[in-house]
Amino acid sequence: MLSFGQSNLGASLSQETSFRLLSVILVCLPLLAACTADAGRMVASSGGVALAFSGGWQHTLCLRTVEGGEKWNLLSQAGVVEDAAFREALEKSLRQNQLIAPQTACKYYLDVNILGVSQPSEGMFVTSVQTISHVNYKIFDRNQKPAFVDTVSSSYTENFSLLPAVARVQRSSEGAVRTNFDQFLQHLSTKPPAASQ
Repeated sequence: MLSFGQSNLGASLSQETSFRLLSVILVCLPLLAACTADAGRMVASSGGVALAFSGGWQHTLCLRTVEGGEKWNLLSQAGVVEDAAFREALEKSLRQNQLIAPQTACKYYLDVNILGVSQPSEGMFVTSVQTISHVNYKIFDRNQKPAFVDTVSSSYTENFSLLPAVARVQRSSEGAVRTNFDQFLQHLSTKPPAASQ
């Protein structure tokens, strides 16, 4: 039977163990959050200024499908780009460039396939992290005829900082997607819809 003094010792050990466990969880949560892409950091970086698009694209696009992204789980490596975050960032990028149409007035439908987002040299103790993204963009008219097809490969390097390595890997993935959107929008701005050529 525990005496009063032993009972206090057991309670204090339990509190100390709980405090340590809570500390570990609080340290690990930001690292786990860093494993999934932040849509806000993937939005095209036009600086809030819309690109000059031909009149054929303005307010005509509806983003129909986004496929090929990874699904994050506890065994995932850092740098995961999920379909939902990719879709949110692409919609914001299209909206800031005045390309999105109301859902009832879609003239063109954009289907996107994420072919891959990868780090050529994987390692958690690198000074900088380079990520390459490959994305296929297909725009179809209402009759399902291709109006624009583009496959974009882009890279982004996140330089060394005081961020944890997993966060730098994730920022590099987000940057690779952002530069991919930038290139896609640049290509789109120079080519009017196929139907109007």
